[in-house]
Amino acid sequence: MKAWVLLPYPVGANRIWRNFRGRAVLSKEATEWKRAAQAECDGIPWLYGEVEIFYRLHPRKKKDGSASKVRLDVDAGGKLLLDALQGVIYADDAQAVAQGSIVGEAVDGGGISFICLPAAGRMKAFLEGLV
Repeated sequence: MKAWVLLPYPVGANRIWRNFRGRAVLSKEATEWKRAAQAECDGIPWLYGEVEIFYRLHPRKKKDGSASKVRLDVDAGGKLLLDALQGVIYADDAQAVAQGSIVGEAVDGGGISFICLPAAGRMKAFLEGLV
């Protein structure tokens, strides 16, 4: 996978899970987001082995073109994104050995874009260089 994929704005962390008869289940809103994300990823080549995933959380664009100050935390979409990609571009989200996230540019309606690459130690090398 060599290009960034833009997906709809993710569901907030507090709205992913619901309690149903004493069990935590994926909310209807999160299930719908996950299906939409998976549909956008249809046709992306399958990745085998360890992967690194990088994503950008895009705030909603206001009418004047500037970014809304109301947005999710930069890491909020990560878990749901990794789960959505499972079975679509990799077999198990345990294949993800590194992830990175930043706030991206504002887009209409907001969104989350990602790129998933075979693990090459990029993130590990970066982090080791900081220590």
